[in-house]
Order: sequence, then C-alpha cells, then structure tokens
Amino acid sequence: YNLIIIFDIKCYNFPMLSITCQKNKLRKFIKSKLIRLNNKKINRNSFIICSKLNSLPDIFELNTFAAYQAFQEEVNINPFINKLLLNKKNVYLPAYDKKTQHYLFGKLTKLKKDLKKGRFGIKEPVNSVPYITIKETRKKIDAWLIPAVGFDIYGHRLGRGAGIYDTFLRKCQGLKIGIAHDIQLLEQEKVPVTDNDVNMDMIITNRHILIFN
Repeated sequence: YNLIIIFDIKCYNFPMLSITCQKNKLRKFIKSKLIRLNNKKINRNSFIICSKLNSLPDIFELNTFAAYQAFQEEVNINPFINKLLLNKKNVYLPAYDKKTQHYLFGKLTKLKKDLKKGRFGIKEPVNSVPYITIKETRKKIDAWLIPAVGFDIYGHRLGRGAGIYDTFLRKCQGLKIGIAHDIQLLEQEKVPVTDNDVNMDMIITNRHILIFN
C-alpha cells in the first residue's frame, strides 16, 4: 500500500502554535492509522521487524540491550528478545517504581518467568530481578530498542508525551534504534522537537531501515 499523509492546514501552517499542539495533532493522526491494524497485520509486521533486527551487522557483538514490552498496537519484539537471551546477552526492561515515582530497569533471564503486569497494564520485570537506575543505564546499555507513537524520516521520535524515554536517553552513549510499523513513519512532515528530545541513530519498520549519522 502507499502511505498517504494529509495534514490539517490550520495547524501546520502557523508557527505560533505550540510544539505541544503540533505533537498532539501528529499523535492523533498516527493513532487514527494504527487503529486500522488488526492482530494479523501487527504479528506480520513484528515478524518482519524482528527478522531485520536479527540480520543487523554486528548486532550480536553488543552485550547489553534495553528493550520494551509491546503496548496496544506497538511492534512485538519478544522473538528478538528471546534470541538475545539465547545468545547470553544482557536484556533490561523498564519498570515503574511506585516509591520513587521513577523508572528503573530490570534484568531478564526468561521472558515469561521474569515479567508481571505493571503500570498501565504494560508487562515489566518482577521485583526479584536485579535492577539498575537510569544513571547506570547510560554506562551499561549498548543498544536501546525504542517504541513510539511515530517517527519521521530525520530520526525524530514522537512519544506518548510523558518524556520518559527522553529521560532515559539523555547523555546516553548506546545505539538508539526506533521500532515502528511503517504507517507510523512520517515521510512528509518533521516531528517538532525541543532541546529535551533525543534523536534516533536508526529506525526500523516493516518496510524501511533508516540510518542516521
């Protein structure tokens, strides 16, 4: 299929509109596309994207990965996570700490065994696994696998609006890989960014692999 993107002229032709307003418009637009995805298409796209991850040059030369658990229509990367674990790689997932009201990263050994339902119903590591802080992730993580509401073709990420991943990735040296369905990729518009937004080094969809300097 061809990707056709139509924008509201009233919003995008006036620079005085706030970045928050522009981002919310883009989120609404992309989510209107995502609700058309059925489980069969999500699974198919996820299979293709995991295959692309498996075939990335030197990806298995890296040792420590930060991954995620798919929420709603997000790409399911569990097959790739399992492959990492089989290859004895360190895999961490984010988990919300109610005491500090911040996110930590828990280390996985087995997907089914080490997960529980957490904040917003998203699966996260159980309390018994080893955890590291956000500050520690900046030193330990070699590659980040990052979901989003959308990306543009310049490496900009459109998150859900809480700034969680920007907090993780700020001052991070690890490879940042955006993961998305192709209909989440904006080809005709840029995601508006601020100094707090962090760009991707690579974006992988079911149709594209985009690499940025």
